[in-house]
Amino acid sequence: MLSEYNKGVNIPDSVENDYSYLKAIFEAQQNGIFVVDKETHVVVDTNIYAVDKTGYTKQSVVGNPVSEFIVFPENAGCLIDKNNELECKIRTIDGDNLPVFMTSSSITRNGLNYQILSFVDITQLEEKLHNQQKYTQELEKSIEYKDLFTDIIRHDLLNPAGLVNGFTQVLLDIENDSNKIKILKKIKHHNEKLINVIESASKLSRLELTERLELNNIDISPIISNVVDDLKDQIDEKGIKVETRTHGSYPALVNDIIEDVFYNLLSNAIKYSPENSRVTIAIQDEKDFWKINFADSGEGVDKKDKSRLFERFERADKSDIKGLGLGLAIVKRVIELHGGKVGVYDNPEGIGNIFWVTLKKP
Repeated sequence: MLSEYNKGVNIPDSVENDYSYLKAIFEAQQNGIFVVDKETHVVVDTNIYAVDKTGYTKQSVVGNPVSEFIVFPENAGCLIDKNNELECKIRTIDGDNLPVFMTSSSITRNGLNYQILSFVDITQLEEKLHNQQKYTQELEKSIEYKDLFTDIIRHDLLNPAGLVNGFTQVLLDIENDSNKIKILKKIKHHNEKLINVIESASKLSRLELTERLELNNIDISPIISNVVDDLKDQIDEKGIKVETRTHGSYPALVNDIIEDVFYNLLSNAIKYSPENSRVTIAIQDEKDFWKINFADSGEGVDKKDKSRLFERFERADKSDIKGLGLGLAIVKRVIELHGGKVGVYDNPEGIGNIFWVTLKKP
């Protein structure tokens, strides 16, 4: 077959103008090749790669119909009648169907028409795709279980915790024994912490499945003021002075959920600051962003711990800092959905930390 191609072809002497040179190129291809007579659909030549993949000898392939070796999809038509590319199967000597990607191109030599069918083995690719599909299905099932677990947390745990909280308050209202009141207050305190964890876990789970938020042009200054008012009891209980360094309006592209961010950051600042200390909230103009800082007077965070504070279930390595870390994880996720950043650095006034977030301007 290849000897026919040499006729009339001007090949330089430097590449040895003979059959063996072209044959070497033909056999060296790292893809299978069937050369098919376009009129008879009979294989007139094939290469080593094709022979190795099918298990046949060259003599058993050449001279036989190509349909004995290639299984075309039913809707593909006859590939050897046109230039095309598609996925099909190569029938091996063992009766297996090897998945391949095949291309077809036409040539004419000395008045004879041939179709060159070139293929590559895509078995490994199909296995990877299968594994990927399997992984996707497992991931989808995992998400379903996660949703189920979130529902269980939200309803099956939160409702009983709410009942415990209500009954504890009823007992507190009617109890006169100081020791029992002390115990009931402890029960109520820890139960409220449980409720907070349940609600935070549920909220974080929903946020992780959220891809985007609807953002509106809103002045964030009143939102911060509302959060300060909401936390007034905690502020007064510890005798903390909250200083809000804001002047005028600060329009930003935010979703209503941004209030949760400010609430979590201020709540943390209050929680970890000593009694009768100061917490400062300030907003800096960073060109296209507002940078909102929450400065506390608490114990500083080690440098190695700073990058982990906003991750789930992470806490600085300190015995007095306990919890699951869900509040700061929620802060990070919400700010990410706003296209902003989060961070923490040492308070330059010498004690405490400054937690900050950025929000886009309109």
